[in-house]
Amino acid sequence: MDTLSRLAAALAFVCILCNIAPVAADDPSLQASPEVRVSTISGSGVAGTGDGWARNAQFIEPFGVVYDRAGRLYVSDAGAQRIRVVEKDGFTRTLAGSGAPIASGLWVQGGYADGAGSSARFNRPAGLAFGLGQALYVADTNNHCIRRIDADGTVTTYAGRPDSAGHVDGPRNVAKFDRPTGLASDASGNLYVADFSGIRVISPAGVVTTLPQFGSAPFGVAVVNTDAGPVVFAADETGLLRRTPDGTVERYASAPASQKGMRDLQGEQPLGHPFALAAFDDHSIAFTDVRADTVRYLNWSAGALQTLGGVPVENGAASGGGYRDGSGAQSRFDVPLGIAVRDERSVVVADGGNKRVREIANIDRTHDAVLGSTLPTSASKGGYNIAFVGNSFLWQYTRWSDSIQGMVEAALTSTSARVRINPYVLPGAAFGADEQYVEFLARGGAADFYVLNINPGNIYPSGDLAGTLQLATTADVWQPLVTTSLRKLRGTLEGLHARLLVVTTPLANDISPVETAWPALLSGEGQVAPNTSVGALLNDAVRASGVDLLDLWPAFVNDVKAPGHEPLFGSSDPHFSYHGRVVVARALSGWLKAHQPWRANAVAQATGSPAPSPSPGVTPAASSSPPPLVSYGYKYRPASVASADTHAPQILEIDLNDQQLSAPGPLAVRVLTSINVNGVYAHISGKTIGIPPLVPGDFEAMTTVPSMPAFLKGRNYTVQFEAITIDGRRTTADVSIYIKR
Repeated sequence: MDTLSRLAAALAFVCILCNIAPVAADDPSLQASPEVRVSTISGSGVAGTGDGWARNAQFIEPFGVVYDRAGRLYVSDAGAQRIRVVEKDGFTRTLAGSGAPIASGLWVQGGYADGAGSSARFNRPAGLAFGLGQALYVADTNNHCIRRIDADGTVTTYAGRPDSAGHVDGPRNVAKFDRPTGLASDASGNLYVADFSGIRVISPAGVVTTLPQFGSAPFGVAVVNTDAGPVVFAADETGLLRRTPDGTVERYASAPASQKGMRDLQGEQPLGHPFALAAFDDHSIAFTDVRADTVRYLNWSAGALQTLGGVPVENGAASGGGYRDGSGAQSRFDVPLGIAVRDERSVVVADGGNKRVREIANIDRTHDAVLGSTLPTSASKGGYNIAFVGNSFLWQYTRWSDSIQGMVEAALTSTSARVRINPYVLPGAAFGADEQYVEFLARGGAADFYVLNINPGNIYPSGDLAGTLQLATTADVWQPLVTTSLRKLRGTLEGLHARLLVVTTPLANDISPVETAWPALLSGEGQVAPNTSVGALLNDAVRASGVDLLDLWPAFVNDVKAPGHEPLFGSSDPHFSYHGRVVVARALSGWLKAHQPWRANAVAQATGSPAPSPSPGVTPAASSSPPPLVSYGYKYRPASVASADTHAPQILEIDLNDQQLSAPGPLAVRVLTSINVNGVYAHISGKTIGIPPLVPGDFEAMTTVPSMPAFLKGRNYTVQFEAITIDGRRTTADVSIYIKR
């Protein structure tokens, strides 16, 4: 019995240690962001209803948070049935609500009453939002209604019926809600309510409607105003959703799923379980995860997720919760509930279990990866700007501090130049798209220096990395393309007084069967010999172009051979591991320190020679590339395009070699778009006639279709040209042509 008792005591001690010790991980991607700082704004941690200065104030269960225009923070205390205000000087006072705590002191019984200040009663107040005026709106969850609080603290019932839960649209005085939790507003004065029946909208006229097919029992909602209309985010029992002004709905799921409109996070990373939302813009959103006691941030466009605070323990039986201020990696939360944007770099969180209101500051959103389907960021003045361009290997399952770019920028802080780096990522892009995007960036003045990462995945497009096994036998096809494209790009950048470095890196199956072994062991073929010749073929093609080359094949091979080798690629996801990113960053930092391209830039500026000239806010002009191989005779400039999405590509011009085309016969076309796209397609008579190889920027790009279908001859047709970005945004423009016999 003594032995069993000692064993039980030992196990209990281990469990205690597991609950209080930080979760260690060699890969910092698995930890919260170290640069983020978490602090306590208000609350002593002692349950109660007392007002007071900063950490002397008491809460029972702070739930919703929102700032007013003057910078005051409003907090709904669901456990105390009160609405509190944290003044700018830190003093916390009660605005409305009342009731004595029960015997345990951990709850106040809810009630329902309109009235001024303490005469009003709530029943678990949750989400908060301000309307067009000074009125504050409250999602009064267990009263199934939306309450309004005027500036003087007078509370009235704005919508819903406290005596009846349900889902009834219509005038706000007859509409019914079912446990409303989340609340948000847009620039037009519409209120968005997340209740268990859907996302409801209360118009300024007081009419309640439901957004169709948007959310399953949602509990969080956030709204961002754009020129095209409001973008609505929602958190429900299955994950995160976004609804654009045109009604398109996309989703990131908490659990793996395969459905239309479903998006994947980088690195097969779990999303967690979003609860409350705070949107910075239409593609950047922070959210609380009550189950995992964390606060996270998602770059929606790139599918890049990071933990801002807490420990992302996905096992519900475990716990990474607690109370600790400090860096994001050190911080702990306990049932984080509401969240609100404080400014461009910080959020506030209602930390329900800790009975405090916390701030997460120093969130670095300036280094979010930029997808190739968006306009470039103009170079900042007063420093040396480097643009990193490549496919998803450039930026996958990472954040700035442990990304290749972040590590390189940190390594260059000791240099005389103030170097700033921006990543531009084109996931799954075929060879040619990256090169065109570098030219696009250069014409927009995005940087002084361009780093282009090329790996076999660029040569064999569309993400079928197994297809790279064919590259050794098809080198006579793709090597000339690589050489010619890079030689042309080099000449273009030299004309723009910018420099280019090509960095070549291998894929896992080019190095060793040990790397990314899991999918190979599951396949029918099992592990196979690596592609030892592909690296030499790729590097020979790059060298022949005359561009500067950093060949990282030897670095990867030597690393695998080292006795202390760490994985260079993910065990299932084929992208770089943290250690793989370190290998790339170390070599690239060494090259940049040795060559110091910023010195040449400084000399050029000192001598009055032309240097790269940023053009902030200017869309790059059309290319001065050599004329195309065909003579275009029909030019079409659409007055408008069929897309209400402001982020969709605008089709500026379509040039055909002849308005009267022959069938069968070639179709030569040049398409100019406002932003880089991943493909242009031509649809005619219900058929796609084959322009997927075309990958234009806003400069010259063309393709030739070998044969037009013979059945098209002798008739007038409208050809619909469709431009598609990497993230699936589409725009169409129509051209009328005649097919000759």
